[in-house]
Amino acid sequence: MKKRIITTALLLPLVVFAQEKYVIKGAIGHLNAPAKVFLWYQQLPDFAEVTDSAVLSNGSFEFKGATQYPVEATLCIRRNGHFVNGENEIRYLYVENGVITVTGDSLIHAMVKGGIENSHYQALQALLKPVKERKAALYRQRPTQEGYQEKASRFRAEEKAVYTQFIRAHTSSFVSFHLLRYEFGKKPSVDEVGPLFHLLSDRIKKTEPGTAYGDRIASWERTKLGNPAPDFTLTDTLNKPVSLSDFKGKYVLLNFWATFCGPCVLEKRFLKKTYASFKGKNFELFDVSVTDKSGKYGDRGKWVSMVRNFGLPWVNVYGDTARELYGIEAFPQNFLIDPAGKIIAHDVHIDSLDKKLEELLGHQD
Repeated sequence: MKKRIITTALLLPLVVFAQEKYVIKGAIGHLNAPAKVFLWYQQLPDFAEVTDSAVLSNGSFEFKGATQYPVEATLCIRRNGHFVNGENEIRYLYVENGVITVTGDSLIHAMVKGGIENSHYQALQALLKPVKERKAALYRQRPTQEGYQEKASRFRAEEKAVYTQFIRAHTSSFVSFHLLRYEFGKKPSVDEVGPLFHLLSDRIKKTEPGTAYGDRIASWERTKLGNPAPDFTLTDTLNKPVSLSDFKGKYVLLNFWATFCGPCVLEKRFLKKTYASFKGKNFELFDVSVTDKSGKYGDRGKWVSMVRNFGLPWVNVYGDTARELYGIEAFPQNFLIDPAGKIIAHDVHIDSLDKKLEELLGHQD
């Protein structure tokens, strides 16, 4: 499984698990210095990155640490000061309370023992193996070959079916929670993930990350098609408060973006063209820029400068109230709202947006 970086830290109100200690002991071939093995994972509940490294001595290494919750982690080997391409140098496992052993001639074929979540993870890999083998054979073909994309989509659907099967059979597993949280997309169908989440045991749902994800699902339920768009108030570039309800009686594109999101910035020139075509036809664009909670990539001052430098002619506000209310984790993301204030479309961008607005408001001038 690939690691995924969440675009927003979740608000996590409960503490159930104590900080537990783990030991990872490994023996991989007969590698020695300068070869190193690296450990990487994101700590829950705050998604803080944890990295560690150990010099290999006759293939042996050891890591010690503490984790509040079991989490998926990556082990990788660096030989002679650089990483070697190829999956033989990478292994995924679960960091969890207790002693975990990793032994073998290579990481990819190593045997991992220790911990209930690692046993669950291995059971999942066994279920996925037939699909992965057929998918690997497909990926060795040229993407231009006839039927390639259709087959790739079918394999993704088969993988999701395996994930669903596994979750239903392992409702108390953090592996199931990880699958639900990361493998169904950052804006999944709530009709798909909601019932699966509710199957999970209280061991998962009452943890801090479990409670936060439950809140996220509730926000997706609120913003399903046909529901009234939740109202909120944020401030514009002049610190004037603006509410979504101020636009009642118009079609509104509620657009979420971030100054540190490249695709969001690129989309602005297309949105300017769309806005120019439809602004006189009972249509308004309401841009919401979210904050960078880390403070690393931008702030309100940067946002104000970008709005002015880009010459964005519509209403622009800044803050996270709406982000939490609408369950936004990925950008850009938008909601099309009708004059009655109901959500009539999700994630319509560029050409699809123009086509939808033409259907609602008539052809462009």
